[in-house]
Amino acid sequence: MKRLLKSSVGLSLIEMLVVIGILAFIVSVVARNVNQSRKKSDVNKAKILIGLIQQAMEEFSLDCGYYPESLEDLVSDSGECEEWGPTAYLKNGKIPKDPWGQNFVYQYNPEISNFEIISYGADRKPGGNNRFDKDISSSEI
Repeated sequence: MKRLLKSSVGLSLIEMLVVIGILAFIVSVVARNVNQSRKKSDVNKAKILIGLIQQAMEEFSLDCGYYPESLEDLVSDSGECEEWGPTAYLKNGKIPKDPWGQNFVYQYNPEISNFEIISYGADRKPGGNNRFDKDISSSEI
């Protein structure tokens, strides 16, 4: 009876290391998938925010007859447009930041009445090598 109890008591060190190794592998796979999902959602959020800014630009254009020269014109009346508002064109009267905490870049060409809104992506620099770092532009949405 004593021999039976001694052989079945606890786990050996090797068994513990195997269990810890399996758990570490599972945690790394789950963490990688969660990180990829978060990065995808940031890109989608940037596209949605650019779309909202574009919509505000169109509303401004309908009221004023031209596109604003800066994004600030969407949240505060510069006095140049008689039909501005009566409230800001962007929610809460604030220009949103991209998901990475940066300001959107606004480029406006009044000669051809064309604008572009850009987020530089996760790397926060122009360009980018992968789908999370590359620029997100209103011209591509």
